[in-house]
Amino acid sequence: MSPFTLLSEYRIPKREVAAEVSLLGQPRNVVKLFLGDRAENHSGPEKPSDLLNGSRPFFPAVEPPDRFVLLHRDSVTALSVEAEVEFPAEESSGGAEAEAVAKVLVELVLQDWTKVRGTVQFLMPEGRRRLIDFLNTGDRFLIVRADGLAHLINKRRIVRVEALEAGGEEGDRWP
Repeated sequence: MSPFTLLSEYRIPKREVAAEVSLLGQPRNVVKLFLGDRAENHSGPEKPSDLLNGSRPFFPAVEPPDRFVLLHRDSVTALSVEAEVEFPAEESSGGAEAEAVAKVLVELVLQDWTKVRGTVQFLMPEGRRRLIDFLNTGDRFLIVRADGLAHLINKRRIVRVEALEAGGEEGDRWP
């Protein structure tokens, strides 16, 4: 048995996901991300937010035409994927917990003056259910849902947040 056969036994299954990424000072680019079949911090498959909010500074991607690159999380301004990749259907829950989820239509202004409009959803403890409480949590990326897409926005690149309305539905497509 060759050493490569042995190594392949230890490979972690990954699935490819198409994403549009904006890096500091660069135009948007389409890439392929590699997400695990199992997430480290919850049941189910790894989501783009797990990858971006993870502890490792670099993550792999493939840029056209099939160039393997390593991207630094802090250089990512925004990353967009189809909403079902970030919000799998099997995660939808009903009942009292679903009623406690806050939905706020927001408009973000990023450092490069790009505007992102869409809905953020969050579940916070009683007494800490304001948008500012949610924005000040430890996650590095904020998820904004709009027109069938999930935009993962680097909080360090947000200049301004305006709450347009509570309970808002999906907003305009990210320009």
